[in-house]
Amino acid sequence: MYDVVIGCGLRQHEVTALVDPIYEEEYRPEDIHPGGEHGNVVLGFMPLLQQVAALQCDGELQPKTLSAALKILMESCNGIYSVVQECITESLKEELKKRERDMKKVVS
Repeated sequence: MYDVVIGCGLRQHEVTALVDPIYEEEYRPEDIHPGGEHGNVVLGFMPLLQQVAALQCDGELQPKTLSAALKILMESCNGIYSVVQECITESLKEELKKRERDMKKVVS
């Protein structure tokens, strides 16, 4: 395994950007109107390789706004990465301890 894909989303409504919005923030009926920038951007990012694995965007966003959103999302994914690494490491340690205990039971 070369890297872990971290996912993060952003809701853009005019000048307001919300990272990982809750359902009510992401799908507000009052946002459905013409004019102004609005949309959702979801990024799957591999922080170690600094590569985009997936990108989904809907709505109406200017290239400059989309670029800023991607920068925010990449920074968010980089921040989440260390937590994910720690969770994976702890999970593997627990699994190895469990297997070691199981092997001792078989040998006994």
